[in-house]
Amino acid sequence: MTTSYVQESPYRPGISSIQVPKIALIPVAAAIAEISTHPMDFVKTNMQVKNSSITSAIKENFRLHGIGGFYKSIYPAVGRHLVYSTSRISIYENLKDKEDTFFKKALKGLFAGGFGQLLASPADLIKIQIQSDPSQKVAAVIRNIHRNYGMSGYFRGW
Repeated sequence: MTTSYVQESPYRPGISSIQVPKIALIPVAAAIAEISTHPMDFVKTNMQVKNSSITSAIKENFRLHGIGGFYKSIYPAVGRHLVYSTSRISIYENLKDKEDTFFKKALKGLFAGGFGQLLASPADLIKIQIQSDPSQKVAAVIRNIHRNYGMSGYFRGW
């Protein structure tokens, strides 16, 4: 049985529309969300790591790196969000059942979220290390983690 993604539009009779599978929209939404909120996350992490105020964190980063400094860790951040959101939602969608009780749904959601975070943990670690020191490059952080801790180093703090 094949699935057709082209259907007649309910809003415009006689005109076909493409029905995009939900799984294809998850990474798009995740990337947009991460790109939109990344500067705030960057400032928050800097405040936590350097024990500074919001204004001093913003001023220091802007002085040292310019506006691009707020996006220094965007690649691992988007990668983390893509892995986490796609796996979490996909796993939950495959586990859920209409007959599930609230408790079963909560357990399945907990499992899906936990497993998604496990998969995203390496990118999360890389993102936070770059946010705490924006002069670092992604490749250098990856090499340092691997050199100092091996493969298990990507899951430190999990």
